[in-house]
This record gives sequence, structure tokens and C-alpha cells, in this order.
Amino acid sequence: MKMKEYAIVRILHHISNAIGIYLLWIVLHYACSHLYVYYCTPMSFVGFITSPVVVPLPHCHAFRWIIYNGGNSITNMWIILGLWVTKHLVVITVKSTFSTKIEN
Repeated sequence: MKMKEYAIVRILHHISNAIGIYLLWIVLHYACSHLYVYYCTPMSFVGFITSPVVVPLPHCHAFRWIIYNGGNSITNMWIILGLWVTKHLVVITVKSTFSTKIEN
């Protein structure tokens, strides 16, 4: 029984790590999207004039990197979740189909 409990704790630990990373990417993506607009491309005439000078600066480059890679990570995690759910639905459907055929 202890071995099963240990396995469950390990699985829950891995799941919580994955959820934590996913939430971190969401927070970073959201924050950097707003920070990029505020610091790198302000909505004013002066912001329009200064944006070609400000956009290549390191902090703007870092914001763009986080926005791009954060978006990709969020998309990939949705794909992984969709594939995982699909896999489990297929297994449930196949088991249900086989058990129905065996009973008949």
C-alpha cells in the first residue's frame, strides 16, 4: 500500500509542477504584453516618434521574447492537454466497445 501512495504523491508532484510552469507562462505573457505597450510603444504622438529608437532596447527585446515564447508555450500546453484528453477518451471508448461486444 505504501508503494501506491508514493506513486500517487509522485504523480501529483509532477502535475503540480506542470501546472505551476503553465501558470508562470500565463502570468509572464500577460504582464509583458502590457509592459511592452507601456514602455516600448506608448499610445501617443511622442510614443510613435520614439518607438523606432526604444523598440531595439534590451528590455523591449526581452518583453518580445517572453511574449513570443510564452504564447508558444501556452499553445503547446493546450495541444498536450487536448491530446491527453483524446487519448483517454479513445481508451475509454475502446474498452466500452470491447466490453459491449463480449457481453453480446
